[in-house]
Amino acid sequence: PQEPRPTGVGLTFQEDYSYQPSPTKIHGLQATNTHKRPAWRVRSIKTGYEKMIGGKVLVGDILYSIDGESCFGLSRYDLGTKAVGPDGSKCELVIMRPRKGPGGAEEEQQEDKITVSLIRKRPKKETEGMSP
Repeated sequence: PQEPRPTGVGLTFQEDYSYQPSPTKIHGLQATNTHKRPAWRVRSIKTGYEKMIGGKVLVGDILYSIDGESCFGLSRYDLGTKAVGPDGSKCELVIMRPRKGPGGAEEEQQEDKITVSLIRKRPKKETEGMSP
């Protein structure tokens, strides 16, 4: 039998070289970003995954770790290998959510650390299980 294809959690990420981790909140990361090591910001939630994610992760969140391993400074390839796994496997993400100040601007050095447990699973197509 053919091996099942690995799958992810339905998030896409973009490099963010401007993100400055808060040294008081994130231990183990450099206090300043030297513009050589990207942080990874959630760019979008793929169609069909919205219900599975259920608002736990938002566009703009910074990915801190996957299954306990830091994501700060990873290449796109290395991030991809950490994010995917067997269909149905558990995945624990820790994200940093920048706090919004007056007027909606992100407050410097203020963020909330949030742990999210997701299941790597392909979304069901809306037409699946429906009679013709």
